[in-house]
This record gives sequence, C-alpha cells and structure tokens, in this order.
Amino acid sequence: MHDRLSLDELFPAVSRAEWESLAERELGAPPGERLRFRTDEGLELLPLHTRADRPADDDPSGFPGLPPFTRGTTPHPALAAGPEVRAEHAHPDLDETRRAVRRDLEGGAAAVRFVLDAPARAGVTIRTATDLETALEGSAPPAAVALDGGSAFLPAAALLAAMWTRRAASSGDCRGSFEADPLGALAREGSLPVALPRALEELGDLAAWTGEALPGVRAVRVGASVYHDAGAGAELDLALAMATGLEYLRAMTAAGLDVDRAARQIAFEFSVGSRFFLATAKLRAARRLWSRIVEVAGGGPDAGALRMTVRPARREITARDPWVNMLRNTAGCFAATLAGAEAVIPVPFDTALGEPGRLARRVARSTPLILREEGQLHRVADPAGGSWLIESLTDALAGRAWELFREIERASGMSRALLSGWVAERVGATAAARERDVARRCRPILGVSEFPALDETLPESRRADLDRARREAGRRLEARGDAAARDAALAGLARAGAGSRTAAAVAAAVAGASLAELAAALGHGAPPLRIEPFRCRPVAAPFEELRDASDAHLARHGRRPRVFLAGVGPPAEHSARAAFARQLYRAGGFETVAGSALESADDAVAAFRDSGARVAVLCSSDARYATAVPELAPRLREAGARTVIVAGRPGDHEAAWRAAGVDRFVYAGCDALAELRELARAEGVR
Repeated sequence: MHDRLSLDELFPAVSRAEWESLAERELGAPPGERLRFRTDEGLELLPLHTRADRPADDDPSGFPGLPPFTRGTTPHPALAAGPEVRAEHAHPDLDETRRAVRRDLEGGAAAVRFVLDAPARAGVTIRTATDLETALEGSAPPAAVALDGGSAFLPAAALLAAMWTRRAASSGDCRGSFEADPLGALAREGSLPVALPRALEELGDLAAWTGEALPGVRAVRVGASVYHDAGAGAELDLALAMATGLEYLRAMTAAGLDVDRAARQIAFEFSVGSRFFLATAKLRAARRLWSRIVEVAGGGPDAGALRMTVRPARREITARDPWVNMLRNTAGCFAATLAGAEAVIPVPFDTALGEPGRLARRVARSTPLILREEGQLHRVADPAGGSWLIESLTDALAGRAWELFREIERASGMSRALLSGWVAERVGATAAARERDVARRCRPILGVSEFPALDETLPESRRADLDRARREAGRRLEARGDAAARDAALAGLARAGAGSRTAAAVAAAVAGASLAELAAALGHGAPPLRIEPFRCRPVAAPFEELRDASDAHLARHGRRPRVFLAGVGPPAEHSARAAFARQLYRAGGFETVAGSALESADDAVAAFRDSGARVAVLCSSDARYATAVPELAPRLREAGARTVIVAGRPGDHEAAWRAAGVDRFVYAGCDALAELRELARAEGVR
C-alpha cells in the first residue's frame, strides 16, 4: 500500500452527534427509540457502539493465545487448521452407523461422536469394545472419537480405551474425549446410578488415569447444552458452565491432580442460537471467565485456556420448513468459527423429523467446511475482535455471568444449585419469557410463525427400529467367548478402590465385558436420587402443534379450517393489515381466502359467502373502521360468520364494536398463540 494513502483523507471523521442527527432525520425519531434492542437476558444493544463504550485505558480482551484468552487460545499461526468438524451419530443400528461414519469421514469430518444407547434415551447400540471397532470399521484416516455415555461415562470410557488397546494404538495416536459429565447427565436424565459424590469420584479417577495413559484425550466435558436447550439464556448458560467446571476441578484435585493438569482434562460444550453476534460474544466471554476461575484456583497462565466444542441449538431446530435449519446451522457454525472454537458439531436440517438423511448430514458437515476452506475465516485471529458491538456484549455477558456464578458459589456450588431446584427455576423463568415473545410473534420463527408454507412437502421421516437394534445387540453379547477371562476381570473391577477403578474397567473391557457388566461391577444400580430432568423446549413447538392439528383436520375433512380476509377499501388502506392477518392465521394452520378492495358492504358479504369460510377478518385503516365495522360486522354475522375479527387495536371503540358483533381483535404484539388456539377449537380442530 502506498505510504501516502490516508484513509482519514478519503473518509472524513464523523462525530456521534452528526450521525445521530442524520439517523433521526431518516428515521423520523431519535435512533435510540427506533433502533434499540434487548436480548433475552435484558442486555440492551444500542444503535451505535463505539470505542467510547469501553474503558479508556484497558482492553480486557487481551491478545490471541494469552490470558484471559478472550481472543482465542492460540496465536494466529496455529489457527491454520480451523475448527474440527465433529460428526454426531445416534442411529441405533450399528451397521447403519458404520456406513454413516465412513461417509462423514470421507466427506471431510475429522472426528466422530457417538451418543450411546441407554434406558433414558435412544442412541447407538454399542455394548462392547468390539461394537466400537465395528462402528469405526473401514474409517480412514483414523479419527478422533468422542463418547457420550451419559451417566455411564466410566464404563463407556473403558470401552473406547479398550478398543484402542486392542488396535495396539500408541498413546499419542489416541485422540478424542470421554465426556465425563455427571452433573450434565443428572440434568438430562434426571438420575444417576450412584450417589453424586461417588460419581464425582469416578470422574476424578478417570481424569487421573487419562492424563497418565492417553495424553491426546480429554476425560471431562462441561456440557452446557442441556440447560441451553431447556431455555437458559446466554448469561445463565455461562454461569452454569463455569460453576460446573469449578465443581469438576475440585473433584479432580481431590483425586490427586494439580490444578493445571486438572484444567487440561476439561473441554466445554456450548450450544448457540441463530443470533450470531450474541453467540460469538457468549463464547468469547466463556474464555475470559474460565481463565479467571483457573487463575483464582491457583493454576498457571496457560492452564486457563478454555477448549470448546460448539453446536447449533436444538431448541431452534424446526420440524416445519426444515430447509431453514440450514441457515440456523450456518449461523451457529459461523459464530463458532468467529469465536475460535476448537470443534463444531453441525446439525442436519431434518433432525427434528427423525433420523437424519444422507443429504442432510452432507449439508450439515459441509457448512463449517465451506466457512473454513472457502471462507477462510480461520486464517484471521479473532475476526470479531474490534467490533464494538461484540466487545461490549462480551464485557456485559462476562460481568453478568460472573455475578450469577458467584451467587451459585455462595449457595454451596453447582451440585447444590442443581439438586435444590435453583437451576430449574432460573432456566424455567428465562424459557417462559422467551415463549411469551414467541407466542406474541415478537420473536419470529421463519417458516413457522412467520411466512409459513401450508402446502410444503416435508422430507421423508425416518424412524429407526430401536427394538430390533437392541435385539441385535443382545445377540452380539451372546456370541462372545472366553467368559472365564471376562468374569475374572469383572471380579477385579468389583474389588478396585478409588484411584484404580478406571484401569480395572479398561482391563475388563479388553477382556470383552459389556457396558452393562462394567456398570454392575462398579456398583451402579437403582438411582439413589432423582430430579426432574431438563427437557429440550423447541421454541417452534406450540405453532407446530397447531400445524399438525390442521394437517389432521385436512386428512379427516378434506379441507383446512378457513379464514376470509375482508380487505375493505383501496389497497393502500387494507394491504398492510391483510398481510399481517394472512401470516398470522397461516401460522396457525388456517387457509386464508382474500377478498381485496371491497368498496361496499354488499361486496364484502357476497365475497364472504363465496369463500366457504365461517371466520371473517376485517382489514382496513383505523379511519375506515369507524364506519365500516358497525355496518359490516352484523351483516357478516347474518351471512353465516361464526366469528368476526378486526385486524387492529380497537381503542375506544371496543365496546361498541363488540356490541355490533365483533368477537376478537388481533394486532402486532397480541397473544397470537392463544388467539389461534381458541379459534382452532371454535372451528372444530382437535
């Protein structure tokens, strides 16, 4: 670049006052009124963020690769690989899983994650180390492997370690994660097979063994996704993750690890939504928070480098118009890449419909690959850094999450917060507030509550035969040989005490012991404690239930419930409210029939009779309503309308218009979901 080129000369400085003056002239109101936005957590986003929004003499984000790691855990030269694409598999059938794993690895994924089958959830029916070998058979190059064994994390880890032992893999070639997360398993499943102190003891035992035997593997996962999908907002998500991580640090140091070694055994998993500015800020804030926690715990500067896996949020994945999920997956993967995540788990667009199809899996894994290979986003260290919006959001989320984290610690830590119901109460409150916004369509869901397509053709729903897969797994167990060696190894595991359980479990798994046998030998049995599990709360579910009911009504009666939109007056007067009403009622599964530019009451009544509807919605301007509503409402009633609705707020006219025959009023910000449910019931939709 020529040394005389001056950007200041090309782009003269503009003061904030000048910008606000110009914006106010264009908007017709101060920008602070028109362009102000609040997140689910109540954080306010200003219309313009600048350097003045941050401390004048301090940059809390630091430098890439240095504490507090806000800008990433590695300096720029180490970013060349980009986030690892981790393909998740939960299909019960082992052969189907094997084929899908091979396609994913050949298609660019660098790692696989198996969600194991368990009584509380369906997953891959991996029962032994041999089953794991089958699932990975023919996979080249050798991939990193992560196992989600839920509450059976130690038996699951033993199977994976046994598989590597059987393959005679060197310890340096073994890469992956055992994902021990007893608090996350308790939240998701609602129970643990042992008392919580014993589960934390097993976590410490596994971490100590893993640190010595498998340097390329992490033993522990802090899984925040269970709270996020149940409704937690960003700051609560962060606070719960940090409190869980500290609980696990304590468990590992109790098992004999120092803080540095313990911290290096932990990987965090976060879910992120479609608002990728907020998502990026959340992930950056997580790094800063964890660095501070490890520092206070006595760890060295490098030990506080948080490693994270990021996935698009399950709660935002829709069954209706599932193609839009490609964009939601893209937004999540984009945020993960911007924030420098070490791994990303893409979500297939048809996940909500059943088992993902081949096309959906291919599109999902290709999305982060495009961001990496074609977008080259990973070539820039902290590409979001210096955006004053994201920097301000990072600061605000870190500050508010830290206060919540301290509140959890003052109340005796994460275990107590989870068992006492404090976490459920906080998560439920945030979820309820979000669901109110969804119900009022203040938080639109594309393809569901906004711009729905009633005539859409959904991809084929694939349901795995779980019972058959479990029977096949049982037959594989019956075919095992050398029961004597297996029984002897299991007896040794039953005798093992703290500090030697993992080694004994691996030896038993090498001898052919199954997941259930390992769990029994470890003393896993009837759950000694239970809590209400945290369920995923898809934000689109209430509207999708209405659509399902409409489809069932169509199948029974040959037509959907129908609404007539009476556009009274010229288009300039009625088109905006008619468009609003059309989207509203289609979101509830109603077919809409438009009568446009109706100049007289006779025209409106005739068009209504021809529509075949029994619901009429008047759409026009406030000025025309003053005379049209009192005249039209009773005549529409006489013409057979069971329900008459006005699109707009009634103001002082409500009593008079109700007396004339109007039943309801719909407008931006009304409880659209309640209106649609009541109208559906009135129209006989079950």
